[in-house]
Amino acid sequence: MTNFESVILGTVQGLTEFLPVSSSGHLVILQTFFKNFSQSGITFDVFIHLATLLSVFVYFRKQILEIASFKNNKWLFLIIIGTIPAGIVGLLFKNQVEALFSNINFVIVTLVITGILLFLSDLPKKLSKDKDSITYLDAIIIGTFQAFAILPGISRSGSTISAGIFRGVKREIATEFSFILSIPAILGAVILSLKDFKYISNVDYLPYTIGFLSAFIAGLLSLKMLTFIIKAKNLKYFSFYCWLLALSVFIFKP
Repeated sequence: MTNFESVILGTVQGLTEFLPVSSSGHLVILQTFFKNFSQSGITFDVFIHLATLLSVFVYFRKQILEIASFKNNKWLFLIIIGTIPAGIVGLLFKNQVEALFSNINFVIVTLVITGILLFLSDLPKKLSKDKDSITYLDAIIIGTFQAFAILPGISRSGSTISAGIFRGVKREIATEFSFILSIPAILGAVILSLKDFKYISNVDYLPYTIGFLSAFIAGLLSLKMLTFIIKAKNLKYFSFYCWLLALSVFIFKP
């Protein structure tokens, strides 16, 4: 892998991991249209996922420290409860989900679904639930949406933020909860990948470092961008992107 390729892969991962356009869906599309495209290996994949995880820790460091210091026990339990659905689906249906990563038609459909969720999430006007008002039922429902986002083409951030908004949670709080909820999800995906992790030897570490930094910086930028966009109630623009991408893939797929 060249340094340029590591920058591209790291940047795409950092942007699409948090922007509501589905990083997994983009991966399937890249694999379909570019026959020479291939993942750079489980080692690089783990590196860039850890980079995006670090960007969440940095961006939401105050909230995470508050939870870690047990000053907000309710949110700690909410995160644990919200993580359970994705954990169950990931463990029970891992092989079935992985098989869908070669099905471009499935991704076309799921991108359309992601677009619908994003479009609808801009419609609610009266959102009254603040940080202290989120219930355990809210956490279960948001976590269930996160579980569906294991499917390629379904945006994790888009589905969980939309679920929070549908439950009456204020947009900024729904965004904050969504990304803190992503921590165990991303960490769990990394841990599951470790069984396939192969020791890196006799390789140039520079592309890995460049990819890590690219994913980290892109992750921070996308988190800041998405927070601003959600406050402005402009998630619908991402829905147009998802629909246009799905239509383009449908027309031009090999």
